[in-house]
Amino acid sequence: MTERQRAEDVAATFTAILMLSAILLQRFAIPVGDQFISLVGPLGLAAAGWAMLAGGLVLDPRRFAIFLLLVFVAAVSTAFAVAASPPMLPPVSWTSVAHFLGLTAFATLGFARALPERRFFGIIQSALTLCAGLGLAQFAAQFVLGQGMPGLFTFAGVLPDAILVPGYNTVIPASDGGALLKSNGLTLVEPSVFAQYMALGLIIEIAVFRRLSHLLLFPVALVASVSGTGWIVLGVFLLRVALGQRNGLLLAGATALVLGLALGILAFALPDVFAAFAERADEFRRIGTSGHARFVTPYWLLDFAMERTSWAPFLGLGASTAERLPVTYENTANVPVKLAIEYGFPAVAIYLALYLVAERTPRQSLLLPALLFLVLFAGGYQQFPPVLFPVLLIAAVARLRPAEKGAVEMEGEGTNPGEAIPAAAEPAR
Repeated sequence: MTERQRAEDVAATFTAILMLSAILLQRFAIPVGDQFISLVGPLGLAAAGWAMLAGGLVLDPRRFAIFLLLVFVAAVSTAFAVAASPPMLPPVSWTSVAHFLGLTAFATLGFARALPERRFFGIIQSALTLCAGLGLAQFAAQFVLGQGMPGLFTFAGVLPDAILVPGYNTVIPASDGGALLKSNGLTLVEPSVFAQYMALGLIIEIAVFRRLSHLLLFPVALVASVSGTGWIVLGVFLLRVALGQRNGLLLAGATALVLGLALGILAFALPDVFAAFAERADEFRRIGTSGHARFVTPYWLLDFAMERTSWAPFLGLGASTAERLPVTYENTANVPVKLAIEYGFPAVAIYLALYLVAERTPRQSLLLPALLFLVLFAGGYQQFPPVLFPVLLIAAVARLRPAEKGAVEMEGEGTNPGEAIPAAAEPAR
């Protein structure tokens, strides 16, 4: 085995470990004092350490320099907040700073050798296909074992609470007053995360493989989640395709047709669930709904925070303050809002650079807008490694070798994506 082959095998194994742990171990946590740290975080970083020692991962010098700048800005911001200690604001937390920077350090990594693109995405898709199968089996089991069985949807009462991630809505009815529950992928923390994973699976399938079986599997699983954020992530991707790809409008239209068919089946088979799902389109305007809390109130919170002190836009208010500001409305601070409140707007720009500064193939670039929306706006994922790590892996860490135009199709399935997305020559190593 050559050095290159060994490096590629290590990178492939690392990718598989990361994806499987993100899916299968997502609900597990390590208690640290009165806080809980997702088990995926230390496992992912430990796997990265092994991959570096084995020659599959290296430090990317550009992103490492950006990360050091982020460390400096976060340290200065937190130290200033501690020294100022405004009486009207909650105390800052150095533990929160360490946790945030420790997880963000994942962005400094890069594959030592470029992995074949189809091999890399094949590993990703295998994990997401497993997730889709588990979620659909969970959803279907309700019709066999009986609806309203929370034991299918939560580990609470089965495993000790001390090892489970708290604070997530694992069990959610699919309709108001109904017994049927939304699929959460069996092992994931919420239906919304399951929806986002399924949207990611469908996006990759469209961009890379285009296998009919998977093009049908992921939309059906997305519908079973009865959750809206995955649809928005998918919409960002389809907009990028429609505006920036040859035959993009046709591809986006065909995808919309398949999604419409899946929704039509839902409307016919479970009209109450479809009606509840359709009502969610109005959540952006209704205070108290999850859509309003996720996409509207964060900016109310940002406005409130920026008015607290004159230095807030530049240095922020300090780590862990975003969740404890004295406001009366429900909110879920997304990543840019949380970072701006706690570390200032310069930190937001530096953090974004960790995703943007990378070597990418045309397919990775095609996925980038949806990946950025997923990690930045679909939830507070800067400290949630089951979403943060896979997004960073695809967007920045993975150096890939694109398939040459006209390459043989994988196992004879689908069309050759190289015809729709021109392959770029691999940079000299």
